[in-house]
Order: sequence, then C-alpha cells, then structure tokens
Amino acid sequence: MFGGFESLADREARREARQQDRKWHEFLRSAVVTDYLVSQCSAIYRPTSFSRIC
Repeated sequence: MFGGFESLADREARREARQQDRKWHEFLRSAVVTDYLVSQCSAIYRPTSFSRIC
C-alpha cells in the first residue's frame, strides 16, 4: 500500500480524476479565499540498494 493508494500508478490515476472534477476546483477556489489551504507538500520516496523502505 502506498500512502492509502494501491500503487504509484493508482495515485496518479486518482489525482488525474480529481483534476477533472469540477467540485474539486470549486473547493480550491473557496479554500484560497477563506485561507483554509495555506500550503501543501508531497514527497515520493523510492527504495534504493542501500536504504530499504518498509
């Protein structure tokens, strides 16, 4: 499981679907106007030969 998603591909597909959702864009506009959303940051970590991700 990848942070609530089945895989990175699942995450990408869901984010793309969200971008096509009119209600998501309405929320973003209202969040900016009302200061609900101050900042957001995402990071994707990939395992390496010297550092395994559990």
